[in-house]
Amino acid sequence: MRRALALLLLALPLGAGAASFDCAKASHPVEKMVCSSPTLSKLDEDLAQAFKQRLAVVLDRNALRGQQKDWNAVLRTRCAKGCPASDIETQYREQVAALKGEWEEMWSANYKSNYEGQMDLTARDSGGFSFRLVRIHIDEPDTALCRIPAAEAPAALARMRDDRHAQWSEAGCKLDFTLERDARSSVISIRIDSRGCEKYCKAGQLPDDRYLPENNWVAGNQ
Repeated sequence: MRRALALLLLALPLGAGAASFDCAKASHPVEKMVCSSPTLSKLDEDLAQAFKQRLAVVLDRNALRGQQKDWNAVLRTRCAKGCPASDIETQYREQVAALKGEWEEMWSANYKSNYEGQMDLTARDSGGFSFRLVRIHIDEPDTALCRIPAAEAPAALARMRDDRHAQWSEAGCKLDFTLERDARSSVISIRIDSRGCEKYCKAGQLPDDRYLPENNWVAGNQ
């Protein structure tokens, strides 16, 4: 049986004033409650749309899909024997708000060496993402061997050149980002190659490496 909540039936057309799924096939108490309430039906549509919009922006889409699936499972388990409509409405509103907020992604590089790279990024739109990148020695985690941008500067903004390449440059320092995607368009690694970035680093270090996602997002209302 196909699962009925917003995440898992995004491919279905949305009907005006109706939930994002076929109410004729509703079987779970949450599904039935959503179908019986115009407010919840509209929120279900809002959730489907918010998820679709967020999915189009983030790089680590697999983690986002997992987060939404977990949210859905928690709600269904919590309300397996029924929940007040007000409780379901609260869960929906909090998840919609979370999806519409900012999502910081964490990427790291450490291949059993003494050096570790950490990049926090926020995808603003399909055109680029802001980021902060730090490289450390694991024995001195409070000392940055590379820091881009500088500590006092705003987050750097990398611009997408196409679906697999982004670039950032400032004062002679250039970072080229190569994004490896899987069959579902989720970015599964980011390769960074730099030129002229020595002023942001010390001890002969550079930010060049392959960064992997480390995201385990959990909805705040869980």
